[in-house]
Amino acid sequence: MDAAKIIPLSAEEEMIHVLAREFIVDGCAGIKDPLGMSGVRLEVETHIITGSSTSIQNLVKSVLRAGLTVDEIVLEPLASSEAVLTADEKELGVVLVDIGGGTTDIVVFHEGSICYSAVLPVGGNHVSNDIAVGLRTPIAEAEKIKIKHGCALSRLVDDDEYIEVALASGKESKKVSLKSLCEVIEPRMQEIFTLVKRELDRVGPRDLTPAGVVITGGASLLTGAAQLAAEILELPVRLGEPGYLNGLSDVIDNPVYIKKDDTVPKAIFSTAVGLVEYGVRYHKFTSKKKVINNDVVGNFYNRLKKIFSGFNEWF
Repeated sequence: MDAAKIIPLSAEEEMIHVLAREFIVDGCAGIKDPLGMSGVRLEVETHIITGSSTSIQNLVKSVLRAGLTVDEIVLEPLASSEAVLTADEKELGVVLVDIGGGTTDIVVFHEGSICYSAVLPVGGNHVSNDIAVGLRTPIAEAEKIKIKHGCALSRLVDDDEYIEVALASGKESKKVSLKSLCEVIEPRMQEIFTLVKRELDRVGPRDLTPAGVVITGGASLLTGAAQLAAEILELPVRLGEPGYLNGLSDVIDNPVYIKKDDTVPKAIFSTAVGLVEYGVRYHKFTSKKKVINNDVVGNFYNRLKKIFSGFNEWF
């Protein structure tokens, strides 16, 4: 693994992950763990992920200024996969598409390990910006409209449905048909999934991922997003979210995110929950008795709530 790290990198790049795909002992491939085996020659096939040094440094500085420390940089979809994918899906072959604010991240799992990853420079913020321009409304208002009324397929919306939209001045409002809103959102979502399809075409035949596609992240919650993705990607698609956690509505109490049943869509927490799981799995959180601290997740959400409480005024 150390030898695999010796690759030429530019001064602007930094290595984030060196992930083992398989080990090869004396020409025998497909070995997940070679410990205990006998052989003369040991080889490893790795998937190496690099990132911009400047972006990484700025990210670390932001976290430090928030009063936290950084143990490790983790690729976002790799963290999300810990929370939303099953071991069977990873082994069978699955695609995870994490539609974040500024980017859409893709990882492809095959036989339990990552075989492909990509980051697309388009995400949910671009959808909000399209709404702001198309409906002539402030960005903050566009974000609210996207969350409460957004739909990725205009054919799923009736022509006689209308919503109230604040004008750019913030002093007046107007009625806009819901179909018009969806006709603004749909082209951008089509673009995102078309770019994802282009990346998947580079991976190889579709039979490498028989478990289909799992979409997560904020923009994946748009009505019809999974249906649109299935039509474009020509694979079965499901929404991925950490389904075993409760109390997430206590972390973000902004009414924009809360559904009628007083719950918050868990897909927006996929990366955060995945980071906790990643840390517990690959790092040793120990107390004086050398056991895993059961309050790791609870303490994390207490901190998360404090952080988000300062952002409520933005909405």
